[in-house]
Amino acid sequence: MDLTLKNIISRKIWDDHLPSSSFQNLKQLTLWRCAKIKFVFPYAITKNLQQLQYLVIKDCIDLEEIVAIAEGLEAAANVVFPQVTVMVLENLPELATFYPGINALEWPKLKELVVKDCQKFKMFTSEPKSLCLDQKINHDLAIFQLKDGLEEIGWVSWSKVLKISYYKSTHIPLGLQRFENLTFLYVNHCHKLVNFTTASIAGSLVRLKELSISDCSMLTEIVENDGDTTTIEIVFEKLYKVSLNRLESLTCFCSGNYSFTFPSLKELFITECPNLNTFFRGISSNSELNLQSHEIMPFFNEKVIFPNLKVLELMNISLERIWDSQLSTSSYQNLTHLKELVVEDCHKFKMVASEPKSLCLDQKDISLDLKLLTLKDDNSIEICYNQHPTSFYQNLTHLTLRNCENIKYVFPSYIVKSLHQLQQLKIQNCKVLKEIIAKEDEATAVVDFVFSNITSLKLEDLPELTAFYPGKYTLELPKLKELLVKDCTKYLSFKKNNVETECDILDPKSILQNNKINFNLELFQLYDGETNIRWHGQFRTLTINKDNSTNIPLRLFQRFGNVRELRLFSNQYINIKSPYDLPNLEVLDVYFHNRLMSLVLFSVFFQNLKVLKVSSCHGLMKLFTPSMARSLVQLRELGISYCKMLTEIVENEGDATTSSEIVFNNLNKLSLEWLYSLTCFCSGNYSFSFPSLEELKIEIASIWIFFVKEAYLHQS
Repeated sequence: MDLTLKNIISRKIWDDHLPSSSFQNLKQLTLWRCAKIKFVFPYAITKNLQQLQYLVIKDCIDLEEIVAIAEGLEAAANVVFPQVTVMVLENLPELATFYPGINALEWPKLKELVVKDCQKFKMFTSEPKSLCLDQKINHDLAIFQLKDGLEEIGWVSWSKVLKISYYKSTHIPLGLQRFENLTFLYVNHCHKLVNFTTASIAGSLVRLKELSISDCSMLTEIVENDGDTTTIEIVFEKLYKVSLNRLESLTCFCSGNYSFTFPSLKELFITECPNLNTFFRGISSNSELNLQSHEIMPFFNEKVIFPNLKVLELMNISLERIWDSQLSTSSYQNLTHLKELVVEDCHKFKMVASEPKSLCLDQKDISLDLKLLTLKDDNSIEICYNQHPTSFYQNLTHLTLRNCENIKYVFPSYIVKSLHQLQQLKIQNCKVLKEIIAKEDEATAVVDFVFSNITSLKLEDLPELTAFYPGKYTLELPKLKELLVKDCTKYLSFKKNNVETECDILDPKSILQNNKINFNLELFQLYDGETNIRWHGQFRTLTINKDNSTNIPLRLFQRFGNVRELRLFSNQYINIKSPYDLPNLEVLDVYFHNRLMSLVLFSVFFQNLKVLKVSSCHGLMKLFTPSMARSLVQLRELGISYCKMLTEIVENEGDATTSSEIVFNNLNKLSLEWLYSLTCFCSGNYSFSFPSLEELKIEIASIWIFFVKEAYLHQS
């Protein structure tokens, strides 16, 4: 039997005189918006609810308890619901207890438990009248959800995910061992949480694969120190990812006398934990030596083992050194799978050879498979390459230095030979960096640098950078796809001694000068704070903006001969000309060139041009010569606007005796707008034919006398 009651106004559901057999077949009970009822069942009928499987109660605003005791009777020791599989309690603001008195609740087949917005109902107190999980509840739940506003605990068995958010308690509210198949555990915004779990519970999480804890402002340690002085090993057998984020009070993972092994851990992320200076604060074999010698405490010591760690990110924590320099070689072997190391905003961290070793490894026979190294906000004077064997870097594919305010160079020259796997090099905002590769003392010979696999090179905001290498050198970057040089004012300048020059990117100290660089680039950008040159390989577009040179940087056309679109904005060019063939040029945009006097281009420059747009070039008086106009055989769109001094489009070369025809065979769109000085299209002795013209737009060309002396507009 199924029973659903909605919007009833009665104060109770059951008549006291009904025979007990009336309820024995009840399987489903749903109450919704029964505003005046105070309880669901009298205790007397609960023993007859042997078939009840489904209990859902929602929006009953006066409901105070689920099972009530008649006056004058004592509460029974046990209440059993042997068949209930689903229980949902939702929006019951006055519900304070499931059953009053000292009792134990039994739900042996419960599969789904949802309690939402029942503010007075306490799930996890030890009081017997609460629906505590210490009661005899089937803990192999399929769905478990407790929610009150933002405060939420949720478990879904099919994904084996437990989420705890905004919980207002100093400890995790339930024994995690209850969820025997717990695989993914996410905890966030539990600001009263002080300790996450105990050693015994941590040891029971044998199937846990991912642990993420974030935004718990009072959390001081992950595994609580229970005061046991005996050494206990805790093994997280299947844990492969740990994320600890924005835990401002966290001081360590554990302060107890334990050792931790993470045999499957591959990714460890620790970010914005400013008081965290060591992963493990227990007593290690080297800790007393460290204290006696005043040596810097390492972040990891021999009590923490993760032999398969591949990714380590440490951001905004208080570490000074990552590994213990006293570890044995066998302990270092635990790091041989490390591929990505990121250290950011760790202001006490120093990778300086003269200081106690931070990232340095003493054992010369150790070879890491490190592929990605990122250092940000590092206070080092130099990276201590000489503390590692060159094989330490042989598999490095990505190197990023960002906000390293004291580093003066990136590599010593001798280390370059080990970087044959390097694919991406990014150097950003290093204020005193002077060179990428440092010169060895008294070196005078030409040095050959080959980065055979670099695809991306980015140099940004390096105000003191003056050279890629200060000596004589050659450079090979055969696979380069992305080259970016921005705000490196001493290295990349488009002026020399404040005198306009063609382009100092071709200076001998430049990365571009006579070096074997693959110029089939996908992205190329040079920016010195004003001038911006950008190449987009996918669209074959070259853009030059705010170049103060008198002439266009011609050598760029040598580098990018396959340019399809050339866009020029706000430059100071007097002429636009090129001795180099640009056979693939189809689009030319020229905007805001106040000094531009003429477009003087060879016919080969124009042979495939399809779109030409010229705007706001106020020094321009004539656009084309007749010979140039004849070369525009592919031109389909011509747009001229806002050129205040332009008087005619095709210049009159003064030949008054011979009349000749100029045909724009493919031109289908002609636009002449806001040309205040324009008097005609051409004043010479020529006839013009536009056989394909479909759209002609002339707007405020105010003193036109005639469009052209003799023009033919043919519509097809």
